[in-house]
Amino acid sequence: MIFDVHAIVTRFAVPAVFKPRGERDESGSPTHHLGEEWLLKRIRLLSKWCSPTVNRQTNNNFIWLLAIDERVPKHIQNSVILASGPRASPVVVRQGERFQSAFTRELSSRGNRILSSRLDSDDGISKHFINTVQKNIEVGKALNFTHGLRYDPRNKISQHRYDKTNPYMSYLSHNGLHAYDLGDHGKWHDRGVEVVDYDTKTPMWLQVIHGDNALNQMRGGLPSTGRTDTILQNNFGVL
Repeated sequence: MIFDVHAIVTRFAVPAVFKPRGERDESGSPTHHLGEEWLLKRIRLLSKWCSPTVNRQTNNNFIWLLAIDERVPKHIQNSVILASGPRASPVVVRQGERFQSAFTRELSSRGNRILSSRLDSDDGISKHFINTVQKNIEVGKALNFTHGLRYDPRNKISQHRYDKTNPYMSYLSHNGLHAYDLGDHGKWHDRGVEVVDYDTKTPMWLQVIHGDNALNQMRGGLPSTGRTDTILQNNFGVL
């Protein structure tokens, strides 16, 4: 095996998580939000769309790390873990600590050959995601599944996406780095990381447009059909 550990790394509630589009601080910059109403809404999204896809993987040789700010009330932290399922482990981000450093702290004892895959807590991955990553990843390179599905459950609109700079990329390091150490996923090429694009017939990631997305919006799209429902059920284990 060419990696010591494969970790899905997810930011659940950290200072880098933005409020919904349009909510800005006095300087005009997006701000994070750790209020209980917002957190409970995120837990519902996690439970509905994210954790089912992680817990239905055909290959279970991985761990799932969720970064949670230490200021999040303990009962909310416990609810996050309950909503995530048995494979999830909380990574508490200490006050003044970068969430990237918190992931590094958690992974440092597991070896230098770190295989990590990014996943937002309101999105999902195909049940074949982990297995396909492990079969195709190369040391020192990133793997990008270009084909995904964007879905708006409120309006029942879906859209197949082909994106070479999507936030679901995986990276296999030989020196203890993980995917979030590489910064913005759209600029990995600029950092000298070779990104290998991998196309599949069926979508490998699910981006949920729920109305409170920090950045993503549905642009275009068509009314969902029975075929979309089949993909959501069979490929992702949701709906």
